Amino acid sequence: MEKYAILYVDDDHENLRAFRRLFRKEYQILLAESGEEGLELLQSQSPIPIIITDQRMPEMTGIEFLEKTRELSPDSIRIIITGFTDVQALIDAINTGRVYRYITKPWDEQELYVTLKRAIESYELKQNNERLLKDLQRKHEELERSYQHLQEAQHKLIQSEKLASIGRLASRIAHELRNPIQGIRMGIELLRQELMEPNHPEGFQESCRTNLQHIDQEITVANTIVKDLLEYARDMKFDFTEADVNEIIDGILFNLSEKVTDAQITVTPHYSDIGTITADGIRIRQAIMNIIQNGIEAMSPGGTMTITTASHGDDAIRITIQDTGCGMTDEQQQRLFEPFFTTKEKGVGLGMSIVHRIIETHGGTIDIDSTPGSGTTFMITLPGTMSPE
Repeated sequence: MEKYAILYVDDDHENLRAFRRLFRKEYQILLAESGEEGLELLQSQSPIPIIITDQRMPEMTGIEFLEKTRELSPDSIRIIITGFTDVQALIDAINTGRVYRYITKPWDEQELYVTLKRAIESYELKQNNERLLKDLQRKHEELERSYQHLQEAQHKLIQSEKLASIGRLASRIAHELRNPIQGIRMGIELLRQELMEPNHPEGFQESCRTNLQHIDQEITVANTIVKDLLEYARDMKFDFTEADVNEIIDGILFNLSEKVTDAQITVTPHYSDIGTITADGIRIRQAIMNIIQNGIEAMSPGGTMTITTASHGDDAIRITIQDTGCGMTDEQQQRLFEPFFTTKEKGVGLGMSIVHRIIETHGGTIDIDSTPGSGTTFMITLPGTMSPE
């Protein structure tokens, strides 16, 4: 467990010794006999979550010292200990945000223990809020970049006569994305404003995390559309290395486990000892994942999917993905890999076209066997076993 640092400033040696004796087991205790010494420690030891000081000290009062610490350690929780009755000065300090709490001398051990515990909780809450804000800003920047990439893709496509039709499609998609993106931006701004509030109700952080997850899901959808357009509009880059298809499928199923559970279906893999192949593992993962996701979406609750890997011929492997979904007509099978062809209400219709391009670039083939109402089977054949395990 992390031991938080506490800086205690007091010109009374006995108070310093007593404080260290009481709290050194739970906290990292830093002691200073004057405000100047305390400032030097702050410069060399930062960050220090809690700063405690006596009010009445020579040369620099406790409030004056705490005021100087605000620039050196703005996130620290400040506590002042006083044996005098300068109540108005203390109240003013608290109201202006310089002091979290004040304790009267002689301080009570239990009271000080509770105060420190609550101060640490306040510090942790503030740090968590700052992390949420940074995460929020990162997602906002990611969204802005995605939208900028979409606009750039649209511009490039329009300039190309060969891909003019894709450019018009990109323009339409950009128009369709504009409203949900604006809604996400508004949601982000509301969350940002709420996070800046000093007092939050119980469960506030969990609510923020839930909202951030929803925003992240929407960003993922937008990114998928943008990614498909960008990948189709430009040459794909491939990095051929040693790839383990069984491990790739395992990773896909792990990532889709929640989606499989929500769909109330069963996915069963059957792996053979097929070794490894020369391939772009990321691209192969993209292709297989697209097919599996389509199969999941095509099935009703209770449906099943079987994924099989096996050696094929002298130096190739075959991946078979069979589902009990709605199936496809002959016409749908013939057009499945055409750009912008889709049977879904939502979607650009580029996913399977990209899948086909990936498999072809690897020197492989992809075949379909499907009957309406009886499910679909995809058979992917890839060459190039490198080394059996």
